Amino acid sequence: MWYNAAIRRISDNEENNMKENICEKLLSMGDGEYRDFSSKLIPNIEKSKIIGIRTPVLRSFAKSLSDYDDFLNDLPHKYYEENNLHAFLIEMDKDFDSCVKKLNAFLPYVDNWATCDCMKPKVLKKEPEKLLTNIVKWIKSPDVYKVRYAINLLMSFYLDENFEEQYLRLVAGKKSEEYLCPFIPSNWGVCRLHHRIPVDYDSFLNELCKFENIAQWLNDCLKWNISDYPELIGSIH
Repeated sequence: MWYNAAIRRISDNEENNMKENICEKLLSMGDGEYRDFSSKLIPNIEKSKIIGIRTPVLRSFAKSLSDYDDFLNDLPHKYYEENNLHAFLIEMDKDFDSCVKKLNAFLPYVDNWATCDCMKPKVLKKEPEKLLTNIVKWIKSPDVYKVRYAINLLMSFYLDENFEEQYLRLVAGKKSEEYLCPFIPSNWGVCRLHHRIPVDYDSFLNELCKFENIAQWLNDCLKWNISDYPELIGSIH
């Protein structure tokens, strides 16, 4: 009937307006200098796709939104900050299964280390066994950012009472250089493990490090204070 078609058109217009309004507000929050700074940190993202919004501002904007399902379903996004906003909105989900569903929908579109690393929904910590099933699936994926995300979750939620040495083997099995420079989650995780978990590091490092200079670099990490980490990054050639 004609009125059903009219209702659908109204619904489509409202959905488009919502997505356009979000994009317009993001563009209005842009900072040119911060855009230049951000583009140097994520060189694989075209500068034209970076608006330049500081993380606290973007998180605050995420919290101000109440109706954003259509935005989450509108993939892929155009701008880097749209992806980060998407990540922050997922973080706000209070239901484990719903959160994982949203992660599975979004992770194929994550295209840089910063978006990947900023997404740590607290609800995931409530179900460590169920989460581990997804971590194993993601870490076996050929998608570099699914793997990176899985490693980050192991670091965030499995270094204390949930730790098992088998998780080190999961990380050691990944040999892509894309995980190793320049902001590597697995190296950082090994440094943190050194101070918290008693494991056989010599055998683990031998298994993990298959690239020139990385094995020595990681051994240096274990000897240095964590606060010296930025200086250690520069030792990778």
